[in-house]
Amino acid sequence: MIQKTGLTDTYELSYYQKNSYETVTLRKGDDGGLNRINEDGTETSLYRYEASVVSSAPIPCENYNDIKSRMAEMPLLSWNKLFHETDDVMKEYYSGCRTADEVVAYVKKTCSFNNVSKERISKALSTMYEHISRANAQYAAENNYREAEQLYIKTGLRQDAGDYYSNLKGGMYYNADYYYAYSDMQSLVKNTLNELADQYGIDRPDYDAIDKSGTFIDGGITYNGVWNQKTINIYRGLDDSGVIANDFVPSRSFLFCEARADLRGYSNLDDLKAIIEGYVSKNIRKGESNGNHALVTELQRNSHYDNSLREGKARLHNYLNSNGIPLKNPDDRNWIMDYFGMVML
Repeated sequence: MIQKTGLTDTYELSYYQKNSYETVTLRKGDDGGLNRINEDGTETSLYRYEASVVSSAPIPCENYNDIKSRMAEMPLLSWNKLFHETDDVMKEYYSGCRTADEVVAYVKKTCSFNNVSKERISKALSTMYEHISRANAQYAAENNYREAEQLYIKTGLRQDAGDYYSNLKGGMYYNADYYYAYSDMQSLVKNTLNELADQYGIDRPDYDAIDKSGTFIDGGITYNGVWNQKTINIYRGLDDSGVIANDFVPSRSFLFCEARADLRGYSNLDDLKAIIEGYVSKNIRKGESNGNHALVTELQRNSHYDNSLREGKARLHNYLNSNGIPLKNPDDRNWIMDYFGMVML
């Protein structure tokens, strides 16, 4: 071990030599190298310094077995490093810069181990699942709300286009496409980890238990859990129970949105409804607005900007309830802005 001393450009080097602990003093030489300071005060360049042969015996340590035992219990994967790596991987995946096959390759490479205990490998696979699931849920839900931002801006529903949270505050948006994007990636990750577990001859991770672990406080590692937390942060005024049940499984076509809107620039709300329906049909649901997948929309002015009941909001929530999709926030919550809502089952 090298440590600085109180003298300029001078260091102490500690090492084991023939089963004894030695310390020598080193100084930065004029040529940029290191010189050994001898007992008589002279200096010897390290490249010319000849020391006796170092013993090949094991490093003596009275706690050697304790240290060896602790080393065997250390995680194979660094928690902090894995957090950032998996975050980068899923960010690249959802931005289109990384393929699903490349995600699988990353998991396999990171979980490649030799000459370690099965117990440590088992913990490593569970840790990988927890971290990559967190990142998967975060970026799926993030893309969901980025889509909402574009809906508000492109249709003219909101006039406060600016930073991300200004565009989204007072609104909630759920597109089942992102729930299933998350779910499809989860299946791929589980299949990969199952393959690795079988290869190592260990039990497969207990995914259900890990999903409920609560390690990450920003919604956990499930899509609905993370969506609820993001919605709580954006919508304002909601309690910690969120909006939907964590075990909610939407239909493939499910689409739900409600948001405060600025309708003062529209004399005819039917014209705005047509713009919204056209945007959804072209960019989000691409022609699914028919039959059982009809888009139901509500637009309501609040001409006095008071806390009166939003009848349109109540109608939309009753429509969801009647189709077995209850929302946790009440439909009579105060709403002091103009209202927009839409649902596709």
